[in-house]
Amino acid sequence: MKDLNYKELKIQEYLISDELLTSEKELLLQLRTRMINVKDNFNYGHVDLVCRLCQTYNDTHQHVLECQSILKDASSLVDLGMKYSALFGTEVRKQVLLTRIFRANMRIRRTILSKEKSSSRVTQMI
Repeated sequence: MKDLNYKELKIQEYLISDELLTSEKELLLQLRTRMINVKDNFNYGHVDLVCRLCQTYNDTHQHVLECQSILKDASSLVDLGMKYSALFGTEVRKQVLLTRIFRANMRIRRTILSKEKSSSRVTQMI
């Protein structure tokens, strides 16, 4: 939560915004508090923290937004003129967009990992 800085204690705008579904508000809260299930956030029990897809960078939720293995099937933040740090800002429109991009990237990630797991099982059976 080191990226969160508050000038006053009050409910955050994204939590009361009509632009986000309740599930998106929950996801954004998880992103802002680093409670997303990636290796770097919950690093106990992991021998390494490297992304299972690209095998290049640590598996962080920021990396989910930037992983080249995911981005070949999705829009990049750079293409949209977005920065990861906007998750921790106060501009609800940017938070909405980043939350939706993250959710889409996680779906792609799960699909790729599921396919890899399935092909691994087939290979083991042969």
